[in-house]
Amino acid sequence: MADNKDTEQEKRDPDYAYKWFPDRGKERTSFQKIRYGRQSSSCYRRITNCMQKDRTIALIVNALNSYGCKFDRRHISCETCNEGQAAYDFRARQVVFCQNKVKSSGYCGILAHELIHAFDDCRAKVDYKNVDHIACTEIRAANLTQCDFFNGLVCGVVTPGLDKSQQACVRGHAMYSLMMSRNLSKEKALEAIDRVWDRCYNDLEPIGRRYKPNKEDRSIASHEARKFGF
Repeated sequence: MADNKDTEQEKRDPDYAYKWFPDRGKERTSFQKIRYGRQSSSCYRRITNCMQKDRTIALIVNALNSYGCKFDRRHISCETCNEGQAAYDFRARQVVFCQNKVKSSGYCGILAHELIHAFDDCRAKVDYKNVDHIACTEIRAANLTQCDFFNGLVCGVVTPGLDKSQQACVRGHAMYSLMMSRNLSKEKALEAIDRVWDRCYNDLEPIGRRYKPNKEDRSIASHEARKFGF
C-alpha cells in the first residue's frame, strides 16, 4: 500500500519524471507493444552507433567510468514522451530518449548533452530539487556539447564578439531548459543562471574545451583527455 502511495506522490511531483514520460507504469495493448517495440529497437540501435563512433561521447563515457560511474546500456531508456526530445532522470540515473520525437540525425548531439548531466551527477551528486544545481549542469551541457557561433546564429542570440555569442547561446539554452523542466518563469530561471554562471561556465571538465562541431577539435579533445586518464 505504501508503495502505491509513493508512486502516486511521484506522479504529482513536478520534479519527478512522470510529467515527461507518461507511459511509465502503464500497461500497453498488444498493438502498442509491437509499435513501440519497433521504435525502441531503432532508438537503441542509433544510440549504440553514437557510443561506438562519436569521439565526444566516448570521451564522456570514459570519464564517467574513471569516476567510478560505469555507463552502459542499462543507463539508457527509450520511451514515448508528450514533449521534448530527451532528459536525464537524476533519480533513476538514466538518459531517457523520446523515441517518438527525436530525429535520426539528432541522437549523438542529444546523447552528448545528457551525458554531461550524468557526469555532473556522478562527480558532484546533483540535487535535482535544487534549482541552482540544475542551472549549473544545464549551463555546462550547453557550453560543452551544444553552443558555438553558428548555433547562436540559428538560435538568434548572436551578439558582437564570438565569446559573447557563445555565452548568449549557453544562457538561452540553459534558461529554456530550466523553464521547461522546473516550470520556472524566465526571470527566475535567469536568476538561477546568474548565481552559478562564473563557476559553471568556466568548468570545462571532462572535455576540456567549449563545443566546436568539427572533427579536428574533437580529435584534440580526445587526445588531451588521455592525459587525465579519460
